Amino acid sequence: MQRPNPFLFSAILLASLTPSLLAEDFDLSAVIRAGANSGGWDFAVGPAGDASSNSRSLSPYYGNNYQHAFQIGYLSSTNSAYLRLQTRNGQWREVTYAPGGVGLGAGSIWTIPATDLYVTAEGKAVPTSVTVSSLALGPGLTVLNPLSTTLAASQQGSTVTQSSPNPVMFQTTGNGDWVVSGLIAFTGLSSYAPGGANGDQLRFGFSAFGTSTPEPATAATLAAGALLLAAGAAIRKRTAARD
Repeated sequence: MQRPNPFLFSAILLASLTPSLLAEDFDLSAVIRAGANSGGWDFAVGPAGDASSNSRSLSPYYGNNYQHAFQIGYLSSTNSAYLRLQTRNGQWREVTYAPGGVGLGAGSIWTIPATDLYVTAEGKAVPTSVTVSSLALGPGLTVLNPLSTTLAASQQGSTVTQSSPNPVMFQTTGNGDWVVSGLIAFTGLSSYAPGGANGDQLRFGFSAFGTSTPEPATAATLAAGALLLAAGAAIRKRTAARD
């Protein structure tokens, strides 16, 4: 009668344990821009580097130097990102990005690279500006590297960009959700100043990259699996020698 193969049993056991212990990843980009007067969109969210995949126009349109509230966030339960932007009359408009898959839970680490948190005012004859203020991380997060509260770019003929002075890093708690909130204001929009900004000429950009942390038992479990593999190999070797 053929003897059971302990090495094969150990390998199957280890393989069955490993996938559930692997880290999950998520990335997103969000943009709020001068937008619709050129026939395009005003705000969008999507995978890193492609925010425009989920976009819409803002109606009613931005007010001149009006502070519009916004929220950029992540929901673990649906593994999705969202961008909410408030209109002049206090109504919220929203776009979402939901690629599917397993959400990042409590303890996940998120990074916002310094160059991916920025405002830009492209050079024009008409003075224009974009200001993001009151930037804040939502409650229930462990801040590992802080978020600057204000970003501003103002131009009078030459393009100006201001990025975050440092990367931002935080760790989630609770259910793994997070939100970044703030206020954004534009001046010199073409709706109010002939020859002013539209399209992508005034914009706020944001990208974040998250990864789940391995479960506390991961190292111990993988070590136990390795020991099982080693024991299986040793038993198989002794069995072969007797045969």
